[in-house]
Amino acid sequence: MGGSNNRSRSRRVVAVLGAVTLSLLSAVGAASSASAADGNIDFDAEGSIIIHKHVHQAGEQGTPGGGDLDSPGVAGVRFTAYEITSLPLDDSASWVTLRTLAIPADACEGTPSLAGQTVDTANGRPSSLTLSSGRATIENLPVAAYLLCETTTPSTVVDKAQPFVVTIPYSNESGTATENWLYDVNVYPKNGVGTVSKTVSLQTVLGLGATASFPVTTDIPTIADGANFTHYWVQDPMDSRLTPLTPSPVTSVTVGGVDVPSGYYTTSVSAGNVVTLEFTSTGLAWLSTQGGRRLVTTFAATVDELGNGVFNNSAFLSAATRVGSVPSDPADPVDPSDPSYPGGSQTESVVTQNWGDLAIHKVDAGSLNTGLEGAAFEVYAAQNPYAATCNSTAYTGDPISVSGFDVFTTDENGLLHIGGLFVSDNQNSPGLSATQRCYVLREIAAPAGFILPEDGSEFRAVAVRTGVTDTAAAYDDTVRNYREAGLVLPMTGSNGIVALSVAGAALIATGLVLAFLARRRRQTA
Repeated sequence: MGGSNNRSRSRRVVAVLGAVTLSLLSAVGAASSASAADGNIDFDAEGSIIIHKHVHQAGEQGTPGGGDLDSPGVAGVRFTAYEITSLPLDDSASWVTLRTLAIPADACEGTPSLAGQTVDTANGRPSSLTLSSGRATIENLPVAAYLLCETTTPSTVVDKAQPFVVTIPYSNESGTATENWLYDVNVYPKNGVGTVSKTVSLQTVLGLGATASFPVTTDIPTIADGANFTHYWVQDPMDSRLTPLTPSPVTSVTVGGVDVPSGYYTTSVSAGNVVTLEFTSTGLAWLSTQGGRRLVTTFAATVDELGNGVFNNSAFLSAATRVGSVPSDPADPVDPSDPSYPGGSQTESVVTQNWGDLAIHKVDAGSLNTGLEGAAFEVYAAQNPYAATCNSTAYTGDPISVSGFDVFTTDENGLLHIGGLFVSDNQNSPGLSATQRCYVLREIAAPAGFILPEDGSEFRAVAVRTGVTDTAAAYDDTVRNYREAGLVLPMTGSNGIVALSVAGAALIATGLVLAFLARRRRQTA
């Protein structure tokens, strides 16, 4: 009779523990070699908790043998087991308490605790970090009841495992002829994982003042039953040389290519040029129904200053969940650089755009050290922007506008400076991370007194390199102009006077010759 009651209690305990960990444990299994066949608990034995850490995947169950699940494992997670010393398992009353023990969602917040119970927090037993398979083990555990807390969590985890209780031993195959005590207990606490990736749209407007767009893709993790998001922020800490687009720095928000209703989120720009997309209460409730999908948020800004020409950009995702309702007033966003930032994911690699300038020296072809003021130019995109050598004047499109100007004039020193032309980025081809880009320069007005090139010679292929040209040391190119020439200047007098003068000189010469001949005849007579 007593054995029957003990068996009945065991069944009830299994049911209670299963309910307590419903959102966390897919199944509890055992390694048969570490199990007693049946009967009384061996209080001198030691056991282990074998953790299988996977992302949430609806419908997938662990097996009694403790096999890994098909859903991706989560690496880098550590659990710690804290003995509940007020519930010794050699006391039947402890099993009765465990039958109805409530495990609050915040039991592991701060110092682990359970209402009405004593938890040995000074001697927590940590697991190894989970491997890529999601597996880790807490070994050499005496017979006891343990509160399990997720104590180390990688930044990609959005939905942490809820606290749960495991007993060593644990009854397996309850209600069957093969029912036994497990001393090596397999548990399957799952996580919702959120990663973030960022790219940059292909730049088609090539001058400073153009808009650059940065699509950011973030996971919407599947979260535990009964849990809701407490916040979900996608953030882009923009370079100070970028000006977030107005009226909104977020140009689109989509899931599966479909626009997310604008009432589900707000956008803001805070100190440090941090642009944030923040989901509202309504949006958070909707997100919990979108588990397993991806959100694409496109941030946009104008490129207003050249600086060193290299723009590095990253993005952040911060999200958290809790068991219970969605907060009516979600927490305000926190700058990712703030030490109090509530965890989250950052893009694994930095997105880079490269910009450069064009410095041309306009000189007198007859005096190469003399700069010419007032020559006017336009600049065009080359048909083959990433040619190995920029020597073709074939171009495409209209003149490029840079900071609102599309005509550029040499200064009093003959310097033409176009301060901001796109070179490349590290996301798009052609020109992936190229260090120079070809452009075509066209002279449209020559300095006063100089000849404007024509018949195609007014076009010049130029190379724009990442960064700023040091014009004190060199120029990207030197362009010569030739002076106007060939004018006929009038001489003193007229053509008639010149002709008479020539004829008179001829007559005088003839007279002199005749006089000389006459004198010579007289001398010889």
